[in-house]
Amino acid sequence: MRLDKLVGNDAVTNDIMANYNIKGLTADSREVKKGYLFAALQGSTKNGNTYISEAISRGASAILTSEKKYNVAKGVCLISSENPRKLLSHIASRYYKAQPKIIVAVTGTNGKTSVTQFTHQIWQAANFNGATLGTMGISLQSIKMASKLTTPDPISLHRTLAALSKKKINYLAMEASSHGLVQHRLDFVNISAAAYTNLSRDHLDYHKNMSAYLNAKMHLFSKVLIKGGDVIANSDSPEFPLISQICKKQGHSIIDYGRNANRIRLESSKPIENGQQLKLIIDGRSNVIRIPLIGHIQTMNALCASGLAISSGIEVDTLLTALESLQPIPGRLEHIGQTQKGASVYIDFAHTPESLMAILCELRTYTARKLVVVFGAGGDRDKGKRRLMGEAAQKYADTVYVTDDNPRSEEPSQIRQEVIEGCPNAINIEDRKNAITQAIKTLEFGDLVLIAGKGDETNQIFGDTVIPFSDREICINILSKSQ
Repeated sequence: MRLDKLVGNDAVTNDIMANYNIKGLTADSREVKKGYLFAALQGSTKNGNTYISEAISRGASAILTSEKKYNVAKGVCLISSENPRKLLSHIASRYYKAQPKIIVAVTGTNGKTSVTQFTHQIWQAANFNGATLGTMGISLQSIKMASKLTTPDPISLHRTLAALSKKKINYLAMEASSHGLVQHRLDFVNISAAAYTNLSRDHLDYHKNMSAYLNAKMHLFSKVLIKGGDVIANSDSPEFPLISQICKKQGHSIIDYGRNANRIRLESSKPIENGQQLKLIIDGRSNVIRIPLIGHIQTMNALCASGLAISSGIEVDTLLTALESLQPIPGRLEHIGQTQKGASVYIDFAHTPESLMAILCELRTYTARKLVVVFGAGGDRDKGKRRLMGEAAQKYADTVYVTDDNPRSEEPSQIRQEVIEGCPNAINIEDRKNAITQAIKTLEFGDLVLIAGKGDETNQIFGDTVIPFSDREICINILSKSQ
């Protein structure tokens, strides 16, 4: 595709762009082929400008950079932009062009995966040809493909959007991470509805403070969502007034959900066997339904998904039927089974102080005797939340095991010690498998254990080493041997 058609008038160049025909896009110099455009982006640890020479040697025809001056070989077009990340997103959207007709996005600290997956299930119940994109990879019908990031880089993202469109996937629910939003990865995606779940401490190693973290989330509504789009927002959240202001300014419509909502109001809920009974008022109409999900957290996620479903054209009767058939999301408040003595085992992705507290409070309702938690904290991430997670565990659980999560480049024992500062009575076990095993084997009738932090993840990271590891599989193996 002609370079001038990709870049437009968004940058300064050293040559006539119409003379260049671009055959591919990449931000990884190792993937450059003849005729490619190479985006030299500044990363958290590496500067893409240091790889420009390598990219040119591999045949790059164009270089996108923030540098205003850079000596490149004759026959290489230098594209200088003050915001190369945003321009790359625009270039990728022009290069791949096609996107599913209806794209909805979900942001918030917790619940993004559950909301997108529930939305997809509702679409399936209505025979809408849809897919999801996020932490769990790409899911469409019975097909699943892995993804490394909650929100992929713009080149991978737009390549995926075009591929889904080619497969006649008309509906896509995607997760919008704060990193992806602030790095403009979702800019120029045709998002017609955007949802907000909640905000709590996370990723402050990147955003530095809660104000910057919140602003990153709000970018979805103020900059990315199409003008006049639908915003599905939690009316019970402290951020709801701010979201309402943004919607008024941008001409967006609000579909609110929660106990104080006008559109999707939760009047009451009560636990029943294997789920909950809900009384909902949707657009003035009262409904009583049973959903096969436990806890207020998943109720709110289901209501958020309901707003996205309504926005995408689902009728209320179809929605209510679909809600009663929702399936739990792997690794999200997932009941693995029971021990021979009659104790319950759950796993969850909770990895922030607020989410850990909320999950423990939910599970307390289903615990007749002792509530036990096994968890750790990730390395190379916000250190300030470690002690807070320990405090939440000590306050809301009866027995606490602190173990390794994904230490990455940090010393595992130091991470555990920082967590234990908040829960000095915790049992410190280095090996996660041993910690899970000991916790389950000590359970008695009426006890419940939560294995928190990794959810449905299938590996564990120590330095540069990635080893296969699944909380679910370990729990299943322990339970099968105890029968």
